[in-house]
Amino acid sequence: MNVVAKHQTTTNTKYVLSMFPYPSGQLHLGHTRIYTTADLLFKTSYLCGENVVNPMGFDSFGLPAENAARINNKNPFVWTISNIEQMKSQLKNLGYHFHWRESTSDPSYYRWTQWLFTELFKSGLAYQGISQVNWDPIDCTVLADEQVDSEGKSWRSGALVEKRFHKQWFIKTNAFANDLYAGEDIIDTGHWNFILAHQRWWIQKPSGYLFYLTMDEDKSGLDNILQIFTPYPELFCTSKTFIGISKQHWLSNGKKHREIVGQIKNPFLTDKKMDIRLIEDANFPPSTQATLFIAREMHPDETKRTEVLDRARSIGLGGYYTSRSYRDWLISRQRFWGTPIPIVHCSNCGPVPVDDQDLPIQLPDIEYSKISSYSSNDISSPLKNFAPNDWLNVKCPKCKTYDAIRETDTCDTFFDSSWYFLRYFTEPSDTQPFDKIRLRPVDCYIGGKEHSALHLFYARFITHFLRSKGYLEFREPFHTLLMQAIVKARTYKLNGKYLTAEEAKDRKDVEVTFEKMSKSKGTGVDPDLLVQQYSSDAVRWTILSVGNPESERLWDSEEKEFGPTFVFFHRLLLTIEEYLAIKSGQSKIKPLDSLKFDETLKDFDRSTDQHVFNVLYSICSSYQIRNGTSSIHKLVNLLRANIRNNIVHTKEYERALASLIIMISPFVPCFASECWQAFTSQTKENECSKLYGFDYDKNVFEQKWPKIIDPNFLYIVRFTYRNENGREEEKKRIKIPLKLLQSWSEKEIRNLFTSINEEIEWIEIVKNSSIVVRLKNQSTVIPMHEGFVDV
Repeated sequence: MNVVAKHQTTTNTKYVLSMFPYPSGQLHLGHTRIYTTADLLFKTSYLCGENVVNPMGFDSFGLPAENAARINNKNPFVWTISNIEQMKSQLKNLGYHFHWRESTSDPSYYRWTQWLFTELFKSGLAYQGISQVNWDPIDCTVLADEQVDSEGKSWRSGALVEKRFHKQWFIKTNAFANDLYAGEDIIDTGHWNFILAHQRWWIQKPSGYLFYLTMDEDKSGLDNILQIFTPYPELFCTSKTFIGISKQHWLSNGKKHREIVGQIKNPFLTDKKMDIRLIEDANFPPSTQATLFIAREMHPDETKRTEVLDRARSIGLGGYYTSRSYRDWLISRQRFWGTPIPIVHCSNCGPVPVDDQDLPIQLPDIEYSKISSYSSNDISSPLKNFAPNDWLNVKCPKCKTYDAIRETDTCDTFFDSSWYFLRYFTEPSDTQPFDKIRLRPVDCYIGGKEHSALHLFYARFITHFLRSKGYLEFREPFHTLLMQAIVKARTYKLNGKYLTAEEAKDRKDVEVTFEKMSKSKGTGVDPDLLVQQYSSDAVRWTILSVGNPESERLWDSEEKEFGPTFVFFHRLLLTIEEYLAIKSGQSKIKPLDSLKFDETLKDFDRSTDQHVFNVLYSICSSYQIRNGTSSIHKLVNLLRANIRNNIVHTKEYERALASLIIMISPFVPCFASECWQAFTSQTKENECSKLYGFDYDKNVFEQKWPKIIDPNFLYIVRFTYRNENGREEEKKRIKIPLKLLQSWSEKEIRNLFTSINEEIEWIEIVKNSSIVVRLKNQSTVIPMHEGFVDV
């Protein structure tokens, strides 16, 4: 399908985006399900006349490439590029149309990842702090808490994780925790409900304030940030207050209960310091393992609390309203194959960000034979041990002396992917990370539910941050989320050991279940092999026509999966062949009597309208795609039921058959193209094509989405409001006839409801499909006018 965006992307361009893959070199069925859904939405929107973009790239930094480089003594860049080319070929074989963009390991991309880090650093939101970290002794890197499973093992290597204290780079995600928890700018909460609930469960409800105090190096021997969480910031205003830390805190090593482990300057009292004591029997905030204590009872003081918070924010010490359990975002990784953190450590100035004009700081050339044989029990990056001296030792950007060394940790890949949706909307630029003027939120973001608490949360944080700095006009990055469930396959187990289907054949003592597809379980399915055996269109239709995206997809035997697909293909081809034979006079029909004919034709046309609407609504509004394929089957049944009577000679029948072929083209583009070519080979421009807007001289991809003919066809308008918990609730539904919807514009909808215009918060319109009106108040009375139908 040779389609492109009609012109440069603008704020009116529809933005479809699927989560980009890691270039492992091999697609799996989970990828296929996500990208087929995105391609379907893109192609359907294009046929509807929208300017739409569907970009794709690769999340190409990360451990697998680095491990492959170590094992094979091969540059990870070479390994990555080879895999990218292989996966691009696989994606092309499935008939997807993408607007290709950079990968995260391209210097033209990570230049702006580094720019983003420096912006956070300059804003006081990137810092180094000592914390307990998860050390993977096999991959020799630090893992985030979310990358450690319930058994304390690494999610990737399977190694038992070791707990250590280490100085790391963090991002102060707590600065926006309250806003992210509230989600006030999220519009489409219908698809956001699960994700927002998961994120709220993860960060927990804000209940206090987080402060970042600097340790006195001459007293403690450590130059580090000490985080304090307290519900009562006013405690800073009394000299009787001390800081209590738990046994799990990095300062507690070898200390006893109530023993003073150090002192720290109280920034809210002149020339006062606070003791830091180990307290063994207190309920500490999990995020900091440190809080404020006072020797005597003290009542809350809102005035002093406000004074403390104002001062904390003015001098960069935090004072963020957040939860007691949520930790800042740890982004340091001791890896080579990652975005270099653009910081120089100067003996005079401390950590200094690299100047924008000197970005990107590219990865140096190193000898991979050294890395292959290197292993260390120390938490350190390969860059520190193997980078050339002329890369490591540099001039300080601030004081211009040469007594400085580069930061050798690299960014976690979640940092790389936290902003790619901003970059991908427009063509890549060397002069800016994204185009603020033309940029808009993603209309539909498609991916896996498993990313709800990490990638999606960090993407929201970055967008909130950039909005606060004036780089964006919006705070929430994704309008609609279409989170797909996993694909499962039938597995066979005997005494805890997985068997292949062949090994389990005819055995009655085997446990049979459906589990997530896995090569190690013998249940992995290669989409390439399916395409070779059954065709790309058969794979696309099969993956979409069974189960809606948010439901788990239970993959059965190939016979059961593809059998119904080829029955559908056969029935449609048979219908076209019989139609052409009848039109050419080669086959006979049995005419209906005039009364029966009129009734049947009226019902036929009404049913065609309904099926055209159902298919579009299921793809672009409800995202319940299986409902769309069901309507396509029903339209085939309608055509088959009337292929042998005189309805087949009407323009209404021709319209229904042409509409069917156009509507399946986003699902099965190659098959639809063949069907259209056969259909139009004996069908010339006529009354039907002029009336319904078909152009038989053009291919199926140049047609317009079929029109609904009945001016009294009713469209549902949903009125919603946001309840006290921030959840979208439906207040009322009414139906409006097509004749009142000429432009499908917000202005047109507001003109229909002029009496409540002041009560409307926003209007969401999917042209020819759905209308949602969110009200500011639940009590608003919906006006009813002539032609409106109360549902």
